[in-house]
Amino acid sequence: MVRVRVGEPVRLLDGQGGERLALVTAIDREGVRFEVRETRRVQRTEPALLLGVALLPANRFDDLVQQATELGVDVLQPLVTARTNVHLDAADVPDKLERWQRKAREAVRQCGRALEPEIRPPLTLAEWQGTGDPTTLWVLFDRAGSPDLPELPRTGDVRLLIGPEGGWDATELAAIRTRGGHVVELAPHILRAETAALLAVGLAARARLTRSGA
Repeated sequence: MVRVRVGEPVRLLDGQGGERLALVTAIDREGVRFEVRETRRVQRTEPALLLGVALLPANRFDDLVQQATELGVDVLQPLVTARTNVHLDAADVPDKLERWQRKAREAVRQCGRALEPEIRPPLTLAEWQGTGDPTTLWVLFDRAGSPDLPELPRTGDVRLLIGPEGGWDATELAAIRTRGGHVVELAPHILRAETAALLAVGLAARARLTRSGA
């Protein structure tokens, strides 16, 4: 738990881009009171990082939501792929989305992000492909790919795709290549799906940070 004292400056974040710079004015049994000195709006960093990842067992997906949030993902899209072996009933989707969004909100508070990511309902890869803008950069991670991450655009969306631990099938790989997407190898050995997802987001977030500072 972070302890504050009267007179200390603090940042107050609402998770929706609102940031308030304030001073602690009082601490008592009823809580902490602040004097707001400045209000800002934080804009989402470009390009937006959208992570599409094949559904994982419950606890593993919970952890992925938290850690991907800390790394800076903007949208997390659960995917149903040809080799996905996790089944999610339609009736369970609203509860799962609420749980995942809560996990993201907790991670935002912990890491100090001004914007929490959006967690979307599960889609198939084909359905998600149908929602992309023509300028979207698609990057699918698979051992059949190149070792080089493509250069990120300055604006728009970058969609990072992580398949199940059984890997993508040939049809899915072909669909991404037909779309103009890049197939990239993350490691010379097999990674757990959530490890691959976090590595992919970390690499893209770092490239985005370097690009924005150029």
